[in-house]
Amino acid sequence: MMAIISYDSYIAFDEWNNISLYRIVIALLYLLIVLYAPAYIIDKALLRSKWDIVEKIGFYPVISTLILSLIEYFNLLFKMNISYRFLTVILIGIVVLLIYIYHRHSHLSLCVNVNLVEVLGLGIVIGFKIFIFYSVLGEENAFLRGDMFGDAHRVAFLIKYGLGAYLTSPVEDYPLFYSFLWSVISKVIPLPYVNTIICISFFNQVFLILALYILAKVAFRDSRSALLSVVFWTFLSGFSWVILKVDAPATSFSDSGLLDYIEIISRRLGKYSGSIVSPTYMDGHALTRLWSLGLFLISIGALLRAYFGNIDNSNLRGDLIVFASCFIQVFLGHITEAPLLALALFALILIGDKFSSNFIRTLGLATIISSTICLIIAISLYSIYGANRIFFLIPLTPALLFLFGISIKHMYGLMIKHVSTYVVIYSRGFLNKILKKLKIFLSISLVYIYGLMLIAYWIRPKWINWPIATLWYSPAVEWGFLGLLFVFSLTRIGFEERKMHYGLKYIIFLFILQLILLIILNYWNYYHFYVTTPYPFHPILFLPLLALVASQGFIINKLKNKRYKLKKAFIIMFITLIFSFGSLDNVLSSSFWKTNNGWWLKSQLNPSRDDYELINFLYKSSPSSVYDFVLTFYDERKPSSYVVYPSGMAVLSQPLIDILIYTNDSREIYILSRVLPIRYILIPRNESFYINSFLVRAIQNVYPIFSNSKYMLYSLSQLNLSETRLLPSSNDFLTAKIIILEGDLSLMDENDTYVLRDVKGEILPLGEGNVLVKVRLINNNMTLNITATAPTIKIKGNITLVAMKSTWGYFREIRCSAERLIISGESLFKIFNTFENRIYIESFNFDGKYEAYPFPTYLRQDYAKEMIERYWKNNHENPLDVLTSPPGIVWTLIIIVVLLVYKLAPLYMLIAKNRQNT
Repeated sequence: MMAIISYDSYIAFDEWNNISLYRIVIALLYLLIVLYAPAYIIDKALLRSKWDIVEKIGFYPVISTLILSLIEYFNLLFKMNISYRFLTVILIGIVVLLIYIYHRHSHLSLCVNVNLVEVLGLGIVIGFKIFIFYSVLGEENAFLRGDMFGDAHRVAFLIKYGLGAYLTSPVEDYPLFYSFLWSVISKVIPLPYVNTIICISFFNQVFLILALYILAKVAFRDSRSALLSVVFWTFLSGFSWVILKVDAPATSFSDSGLLDYIEIISRRLGKYSGSIVSPTYMDGHALTRLWSLGLFLISIGALLRAYFGNIDNSNLRGDLIVFASCFIQVFLGHITEAPLLALALFALILIGDKFSSNFIRTLGLATIISSTICLIIAISLYSIYGANRIFFLIPLTPALLFLFGISIKHMYGLMIKHVSTYVVIYSRGFLNKILKKLKIFLSISLVYIYGLMLIAYWIRPKWINWPIATLWYSPAVEWGFLGLLFVFSLTRIGFEERKMHYGLKYIIFLFILQLILLIILNYWNYYHFYVTTPYPFHPILFLPLLALVASQGFIINKLKNKRYKLKKAFIIMFITLIFSFGSLDNVLSSSFWKTNNGWWLKSQLNPSRDDYELINFLYKSSPSSVYDFVLTFYDERKPSSYVVYPSGMAVLSQPLIDILIYTNDSREIYILSRVLPIRYILIPRNESFYINSFLVRAIQNVYPIFSNSKYMLYSLSQLNLSETRLLPSSNDFLTAKIIILEGDLSLMDENDTYVLRDVKGEILPLGEGNVLVKVRLINNNMTLNITATAPTIKIKGNITLVAMKSTWGYFREIRCSAERLIISGESLFKIFNTFENRIYIESFNFDGKYEAYPFPTYLRQDYAKEMIERYWKNNHENPLDVLTSPPGIVWTLIIIVVLLVYKLAPLYMLIAKNRQNT
């Protein structure tokens, strides 16, 4: 037992069959203690909440994770070296003491009220989710998948190098707050850190189910509706079965064939429609995105719970602490869901009708405190959040929308106050009649438009693929079967006369607000500047709301007659039919990730003992610098490169890799090694490189410091590099093969200064820091050849950098590379060194605009508008063309017939009844 408690792992990952079951059980107990003990202590000492057992299971980790993340943030910021194992022992002691005091001295029973149906239903859903995710990770050989590699890298980086190194590293720019949490847990649990975060990912799967269940139960006050919401959301997915039916595979697939086929399905229906990316993240997004989604749902549940209990102040403080804790973690950990939490707060204020003054004060205080904490931490982590100033506005959104909502409510109250009671009563009755008619009209319109959206997709082949913009019909496709149930339920609710309860109205209103925000985002991306892709905001963050609304369409009153039994039988048959088709994507997604056992899509690592040995060797090695890079022959998207990331080290960008592996002058390698802490060179053993370069020749003459049947690892210090004194003054530079110029030229080196007007020409490298400037004066057609050494150059006009490559400090938005980079305006830079076919430039500044060629295949802000237009051109379908197409005409006729039947059926029944009476 003491060996486990004092366990200190110097490796990143250990194969699961090497870890005893006893150690795994102890590790899971430690995990639960860390996630629940801090919140339990705070609850018993300060909050004294009245949460039920399910709510405590969901709310406690939210409070605990915020505390742990803040502790690790200060620990890393001030380098305090806190002993978390010792703190855990103290936590256990305090919890035991509180349990003793609370239950013995208060004479309370340890019995817990449990709803067996609730437990059984949740158990089945959680069991299904765990089973799928277990298959995704590789079953008994469970290892990282997808974005879990990046999450693991950040944890390892913090453990190995610390927060200061992360903030100074040119490649580390992802929000860190969740990594603080996982870092703490990794220091407590007696397992290697990769094994630990895999355990955390399983906990996240359970937490996500509980988060939606709590939200649904609070909103609808009904455990059956809550269970149905969870079941719909977990099991139902997209329309992949249609593709399988229309374009069924002729034969069985190999692994690569299976990945290709599933990718074709996902490209047609959308990458996020379910066949690859699971709607509930039972895939490679099981850490950051899944945890953030869970916090998003649990925070709305806590907010609603605070509203429902605000009259008697029941649990108000505890509920709003949970809401604020979620917002802080979401903003500092993933950001995407933060504006939506502010939107959820705004929706609550707008449609809520009973607010106590204490509720308003407490809610306002919670938003101000959470916004302040977010701003302070974001400013301290400026290198992460400073790249986009809009990040500093997002923490203010809850407070701003809170004030805006309160102002609207106040103005509405004043307006009502100054209108006579008779007018208010009459107008309300009149509005209720209109709303009753409007509900039916909107329900029919929804069904009609939704049908047209599906027709628009199917009348000709479409490739939604990576949706950089939202097509008008794509939501119906990406929402899949869950969308169909959503429309069915809304239609049924619209035709019913019973009044909607507040929880359902709130969810529908929040859905409408999110839809409006999606439209605004697409508008802003196209007409102003590209903010972000609609994903994961759409469709992932819409699907829980669809599931919540869908569950309300299957509620039937328990009447003891044949009609009730027929309704129940119909609903059971309908749900069974939907599930038989709608759950297929879970199989496809799990098959994809089980086969695609690496980071990027169709880039399998096939992890084995060789990979684990390499990761552990790199992880164990003591840091030689502030942070370390490994030189690989490919960028991070290749398995032989991204295998480095779980060690905490990183690889170079492709432009820098190209310079290093193709150069024949070792001084270029020397320059990069002085600018960047490149420590190792990694080469796949079974891969041949037919490159005649200095690096390839040099490593053939030295022995690797580490090798196995898959990899060979060399130290850069083993190479005999020639030195150069012409080095950059900072860690950023860019290179070009030649520089073409047109305009006014000013050139100054240590010997001469030249100022030339209206010239055309080029700058060529001569080596040793020398350049040849060949220009022609346009006015008199005179040609000049100027030789300069390490000159400073200013050009007013146009310059073209041919074969431009740079470090991360320049042109990061175009991935630091372009075949031609054309800059219009005024440019100022210094050439500090030159080699054969390469000019090295530093202190590069320009005032103007640029165009990079060739046209990018990835999303780039300067080309976003053109890419959106191309995407629309390939996939857009004119609504009028859809309406006048044969399927559109048939669908219109069906709706008209249904309307006629609906309107004439009561009249027919009345006539039939009168005939019987006569």
